[in-house]
Amino acid sequence: MAEPSTIFKRLDPAKLRPHPKSISIYGDQPCQELIDSVAARGVMEALVLAADEKTVLSGRRRRQAAIAARLPTVPCTIRLDLTDSLDMREAVLDANIRNERTNEQRAREFQERKEIEEARALLRRKATQFGRVAGGGSTPAPQPAPSERGEAAEIAAHSVGWSVPTAEQATDVLLAVHKAKQAGREEEAERLVE
Repeated sequence: MAEPSTIFKRLDPAKLRPHPKSISIYGDQPCQELIDSVAARGVMEALVLAADEKTVLSGRRRRQAAIAARLPTVPCTIRLDLTDSLDMREAVLDANIRNERTNEQRAREFQERKEIEEARALLRRKATQFGRVAGGGSTPAPQPAPSERGEAAEIAAHSVGWSVPTAEQATDVLLAVHKAKQAGREEEAERLVE
């Protein structure tokens, strides 16, 4: 009999940590309405955690609201199958598909999904290459072929509902916003975000 891929536990929200990609793409500040709801009713939908039972893949704002409401525990579904870093990063994106997202968040999702797809393509190429290399000689790390980079961009753009040119343009805008903020040009950064 196969082991279950999930288990359920109630855990202290203060001991959990949101996945860093979740914060960098979506932020983690809950609105006051969510805090009030959690304080009155508790957390109604379980947080989803990686197999380590600490990393929040879905529920970063519910976790924050539970901490603000001083709840001792929250319901958590632990995904025992999520131990790989690429799978965890993808789970963060998948958990937010149904949420309303800003164009900035969708652009960040595109970047993240593209990186994940390129990393997987590289792993496939390495596995194929190691299957062909005899004698254990060292070889340079293969880079994704241009067609794999294009395929990664197609997959990533489709996941956010954009064409590749639109997604890449949004990524360029994000880079310009970042540079403007680093240079202290906040007004320019705000105009670019709009």
